[in-house]
Amino acid sequence: MTNVLQNDRSGLAHHVLFIFKIVWIVCGCIILVGNLLSPFSPGSLSLTAAAAYVILFPLYMALLARNNWLLFMLSIFVAYFNFSICAANYLNFGITSYFAEFKDDAVSSIGLNILLLFLIVMSLFFPAQPENTKSDANFYVIGENENAPVIIGIVAVLLIFFFLGYKSAATEGARGTPSTFFEYSVILFIIGYYYCGRNKYLSLFMTLLLFLFVYRNISGGGRVTAVQLLLVFFIMNFSYRAKIVKVLPFAVLIWLIAQTVGQERGNFTFSLQIFDGVGSLLSGHVALDTAYSAYFTSLTFVIVGAITSLAVRLNMFLEFFVSIFLGGSLTPGASVSVYTNQYITNYYGGLLPFYFYFYFGWVGVVITGVIAGLYTKMVSRTNSSSTGFVKCMSVYVVATIFRWYLYSPSNLFRGVLLMALVYWLAELFSKQICKLTCPVSRTLQIGTPPQQR
Repeated sequence: MTNVLQNDRSGLAHHVLFIFKIVWIVCGCIILVGNLLSPFSPGSLSLTAAAAYVILFPLYMALLARNNWLLFMLSIFVAYFNFSICAANYLNFGITSYFAEFKDDAVSSIGLNILLLFLIVMSLFFPAQPENTKSDANFYVIGENENAPVIIGIVAVLLIFFFLGYKSAATEGARGTPSTFFEYSVILFIIGYYYCGRNKYLSLFMTLLLFLFVYRNISGGGRVTAVQLLLVFFIMNFSYRAKIVKVLPFAVLIWLIAQTVGQERGNFTFSLQIFDGVGSLLSGHVALDTAYSAYFTSLTFVIVGAITSLAVRLNMFLEFFVSIFLGGSLTPGASVSVYTNQYITNYYGGLLPFYFYFYFGWVGVVITGVIAGLYTKMVSRTNSSSTGFVKCMSVYVVATIFRWYLYSPSNLFRGVLLMALVYWLAELFSKQICKLTCPVSRTLQIGTPPQQR
């Protein structure tokens, strides 16, 4: 009888949450149509409503996903990025910046509508009632059995990336230049942690190496790669047992360091001086400058795209498609931000849906919404019964959200392909080693939490 009542309550809760989701989506559509039909007016009610929506809806999704760390982090980062964009452009928070130059221009309305449509389409794939992975004692990303030879190979490659993949600043105070290999080291750390298995010494060694990468990136004035690696460290080692309240102080500290690095760049030092910038950071209303800088660049995509022929835009998409397999260095014409920089000075980057808006117009926004939604669906369904590949891929999507949401769509395409390739090679090598060292071939089991080590 008790089980029947619990099932009835669970079913009722699911139906109620599904209705809430539909209401949110319908409200978003109404706001979008209202914005499209209304003449542009800075600070208008329709713009304010749209700005509030792109912040509050991801926050609502984060609230639903509070018992699912992967989905929670994905949602909370989208909410924070959108807040930063809206704080500088639509909510009159008093942020004065070159990157808020278009806030009184009609293009800012188009930009907000693009963001709104993208979020609505993406939310279609978001579960009305996300799975509770915190209650799953077997949900853990690292494999059960370690494979030292795989770790040795991964560490060897990482050391090459560490010493040869980062160019130090030429002058004091300037920024260092990480190579593409250094930035994609996040993939090797994910696979490396996975193959550490139950061996706490291998895991400790990977962690020490990870923090060397973090230090090298931050000391050189970078922060995105460092944040990605810290997210990987947290997800694969602590997320299964962490509570949001306990994690919050560390998240604030990481945010403070990242923001200070953004201000000081190459002059950053690990000292109590990092707190000297708290006042100036708060004067920016805790908005992330990278987010509204990327949004500024995104608006140049809209402006320049309007004066660029369809043939040129489609050709640039083809170059982008080729760059997924050959790399950006061999296809210089694929960069939209470099192209628009010829007309309007920007500092590169750009939000995901704006790239495809440049290529295909509003249809492109829907396409990116579907792509991001499918990844979101994969992340939301990742649990103890998922394959190692799905778990590692979900960690990659969440950890690299700074890259694919604010910088370039390449990480959702080329990065995913690289992730799949490295995982396949590591698995192939692991099986070959197992055949040589085990009487019976066995594969990695997944799901045993480290408290059983």
